[in-house]
Amino acid sequence: MTRVRIAHPVVDAARGGARGTSLGGGGGAVYLAMPDDVVALTGPETPEMPNGIALPGPVPELPSGTSVTLAPGGLTWSGGSIALDDAEVYDPTVPTIEPGPWLHERAAYINALPAEPELALEGTEILRRAIESLDVDLALEAARVLTGRGGGLTPEGDDLLAAAAGTAHALAWPAPWIRALTHLSSPSGATKQAPGTTEVQNAPPEPEARTTRLSASLLRHAAEGRLIAPMLALLDPNGVEWRVAVDRLAVLGHSTGRAYLRAAALVMAASPGPD
Repeated sequence: MTRVRIAHPVVDAARGGARGTSLGGGGGAVYLAMPDDVVALTGPETPEMPNGIALPGPVPELPSGTSVTLAPGGLTWSGGSIALDDAEVYDPTVPTIEPGPWLHERAAYINALPAEPELALEGTEILRRAIESLDVDLALEAARVLTGRGGGLTPEGDDLLAAAAGTAHALAWPAPWIRALTHLSSPSGATKQAPGTTEVQNAPPEPEARTTRLSASLLRHAAEGRLIAPMLALLDPNGVEWRVAVDRLAVLGHSTGRAYLRAAALVMAASPGPD
């Protein structure tokens, strides 16, 4: 990569101009809290993110609390800037895919990887049951139990929910179920819809109330089918690099990538098989 690349949701956020502050970061990334989202500045060793600006070189040091301004022409802060007017726009949305044997084969490949004890979270069994039944109440319960569960900028519970929601979106699973899993009625709210209504009932707290701002952002994007780059390769039925994507996810973060793999495999295994 020789040019700056920017996710299309960030392009949309930049159109009107926005001011925010750095949340700090680490591991080759810095996170910026903007009014309506979190923007991830990532370097070449970090996978492109659905809310990201991917840089071809090192990520600048932006200590927590640093004021930033995002506009169509660039990202600026006191003492520095990143030009965006020539940036390449990328789409982090997983295209709609057709179920088939390839999904089951990839799920089996993932499930054959060594088990990760730290992913034995309370709520994982509820998530499995929600996926297998497509029950909205179980999806809501999984969201209640898993959101914010674990440590780090993106707790393991959130990673499981995001991967399951994004994979389900690619398979065109029912939108109310996906919104329940991420406890969203829209990109900015929580939901449980009563039959025949659009009212919110018995909704768990919105993600921001229970987890980090970055993780809440990734849950919102996942509900719309936008995921980290290796997931797009994993879910490409014609892709030849899906094993490379599995390998990359397996070592991503303390547990983030492995949580994504585990939840994606649950959804893939539950998809319809060959006739």
